[in-house]
Amino acid sequence: MPTDTTGSIPTSQRRPGGVTRGRENRSQTPLRGPHTPESWSVEDAGPRADPVLVRKRRRVVANHPHCHPSTSNNPSHAHPKPNTRPQRDSTASTETDHSRKSKPKHKPTSDEVEMFVIQDTQTRTNGKAKRADRSRSRDTSNRASAKGLSAPGSDEDVQEGKVYTGPLAIADHTRLKSELDSWKKKAHSNEKKLNKRNEEIEKLRKELATLQQSDAERSSQLDKLKKQSKKSSDIISSIETNMACNICMDIMLKPFGLSPCGHVLCQTCLQEWFRTAPSNDEEVFDDDTPEALLYRKKTCPMCRAIIRTRPIPLFLVKSIATALQQSKSDTAKRDSPPPSPEASDPWAGIFLDPAEEDESHSEEDDSDEDDYDDYDDQWSSEYGSGTESDHQESSYTFPSWAPPTVHVSAFDFPYMDAISSEDLSMLRRGCTLAMIELFDMHYDHATGLTAVVDGNTICLGWNIRLLPNDETGEEFIDWLLRDMHEHPERWETEEQEDDVHWYANRLIPVHEHREYDTDDEDSDIWAVGLVEEDSMNEF
Repeated sequence: MPTDTTGSIPTSQRRPGGVTRGRENRSQTPLRGPHTPESWSVEDAGPRADPVLVRKRRRVVANHPHCHPSTSNNPSHAHPKPNTRPQRDSTASTETDHSRKSKPKHKPTSDEVEMFVIQDTQTRTNGKAKRADRSRSRDTSNRASAKGLSAPGSDEDVQEGKVYTGPLAIADHTRLKSELDSWKKKAHSNEKKLNKRNEEIEKLRKELATLQQSDAERSSQLDKLKKQSKKSSDIISSIETNMACNICMDIMLKPFGLSPCGHVLCQTCLQEWFRTAPSNDEEVFDDDTPEALLYRKKTCPMCRAIIRTRPIPLFLVKSIATALQQSKSDTAKRDSPPPSPEASDPWAGIFLDPAEEDESHSEEDDSDEDDYDDYDDQWSSEYGSGTESDHQESSYTFPSWAPPTVHVSAFDFPYMDAISSEDLSMLRRGCTLAMIELFDMHYDHATGLTAVVDGNTICLGWNIRLLPNDETGEEFIDWLLRDMHEHPERWETEEQEDDVHWYANRLIPVHEHREYDTDDEDSDIWAVGLVEEDSMNEF
């Protein structure tokens, strides 16, 4: 007896074959629509089969051991009969087969095994729209029943044909679910840690940016301080160089200044220099005489100027030198000489005592005064007006014409093509060519010499006397302007018409005024000698 291959397939999953559809009572089916070939083709075209459902059913049926024709020993099962009727209850058919073993009979065509053929491609149904809807609802119920009977699993397991059933599958499912929950918790915890780490990283980034900014500011400040330090070092180095003695090249801790040149040297070097100064032939004392060094000619070691007085201690320079010496802590200290008995007076035996110097100076002043008495009282070495009694003179008067005092002729200026008579007259009265040009000077027989200073006119009289080193006469004019403010009684001033500039006449003391009987020309008897000399020089 052939083995029943449909016993394990539920009845709800069976699909009626084409024979069953052919046995339907077509006379009871209502006619719908026209019965033309075109309408038949449209009506017979059923809905497209669901490819997913067809693929799932094909795999399930293909994996079933009773659905393969090759497993049957009966060759008649290889080709299903078209009139085979589907068996509805596998259990009933099995019992019937066992009950009929004693009486083998030939089964009708409807009792043979029905083979399920799964089509992968799109098929057409010969039924109409109603049968297509009924077939679709039957497929839906088959899928629902298949899901209800299968064990819990994923769609991939169903597609691959792996179906797990029993408590092992449930335990695996529970275990996997717990592991998944554990991994989710760990992922959530790691996410929190990651967020916390990100916040810390962001905080550290901000701190790093702040530190970088502060570092940049400190670098700029450090550069400024370096520049200031370099500048200060250069200044200190320059001061240290200037504070060094030109003889021993050390810092002058005991500086002394020389007069009149003003050079500054240290005490030790000056003492050695003055003591070892060579003697000259003009000295009246021998070298063996103790007083020879006191009266020996002394000079500055820098400029060889004659030094007549004691060197002067410079306390300001000493304080600066002491500060520099203290700042140089890394340098070796200068070996100070042992204290000598002359420490209270370092220049004893080299220069005279201050009392003796005052006496010698007073004697020199007396001799100088005698020399200056022979000079004109009106002039001094720095432009003055004579003795103190002249300063206290209260009576002044206008000067009058006076003869020239300087012997000058045109032949004294051979480099000039021609010299005017007015310039020659001013040269004979004490002026110079530079002064005449600088102050726009003029001479008139009635008014005398006049000079223009900043638009102001000054009448100088008929004769002036300049110092040898005052070639341009600027010092003389400056002295006159100071004298106007210090001794206004010696001047007669009046404003000019523009109320801006003034006109000043220099007055002279009454006892110095002298009248000369002359004509209106300079070529009078007072200048006859000069004129005759000029005429003789022409030949």
